[in-house]
Amino acid sequence: MLRPYYYMNNDKPILTLPTFLDKLWGLTLGKRTLFRGQREDCTLLPRIARNLSPEKVERIEQQMLQEFRARSIPYLNLPPKDDEQWDWLAIAQHYGMATRLLDWTDNALAALWFAVCKEPEPGSPGVVWVFRVPQSEITTPEESPSPFELDRTAVFRPKHLTRTIIAQGGWFTAHKLVDKRKGFIPLERISRLRSYLHKLHIHPHAFQDLRRQLALCGMNQASMFPGPERVCDHLNELYATPTRRRPCKRPE
Repeated sequence: MLRPYYYMNNDKPILTLPTFLDKLWGLTLGKRTLFRGQREDCTLLPRIARNLSPEKVERIEQQMLQEFRARSIPYLNLPPKDDEQWDWLAIAQHYGMATRLLDWTDNALAALWFAVCKEPEPGSPGVVWVFRVPQSEITTPEESPSPFELDRTAVFRPKHLTRTIIAQGGWFTAHKLVDKRKGFIPLERISRLRSYLHKLHIHPHAFQDLRRQLALCGMNQASMFPGPERVCDHLNELYATPTRRRPCKRPE
């Protein structure tokens, strides 16, 4: 039996891909609509806000970015210029560094894939956030030269710096650090943005079926993360994943 919180805003949980698409058609989508898939129903805060206390964020984030720039250049095919802070931060976020950026995509199916690509937390629904972005909320490096000096939380589209950013239709929200006491405000609690956000719940029992349905649409590990390692992950999922995991055979 479904828990009551699945029915927030009379929004029954999604069980199939057609239902997900019907829900999207039922929303009034704007000219620019972004999506974010989450395996758990967590607040919209960037990772660095979840990992560090507010008084440490600014100093440590910039220190991490400085070290990332120094250490990563040999591994980047096309590193940004020294003054392109937005692009450096986007690449660092892309490769897993905790930053003030939060990942979004302009591809609704990609967001759904991220919500269900792993097994759900027990009894917990996944979610897909839908963000109808007003044009006035989109910033550029020309308008805001530094992501560390924002006057408000803003939406940012990175350059196509990596194959994965291209494949995932990557966008970011760049979150303003209010102050060293309050830290960051979750996106869904920012009053001017609240009405542009909608949350769709994904039933945890539907994760596996949704992965299969998405695979029929070409959404899988290999397409989301282009490269031989993820091709192998996708092939393992297709052909070498048992329906019931066998216990580890212990040595005699």
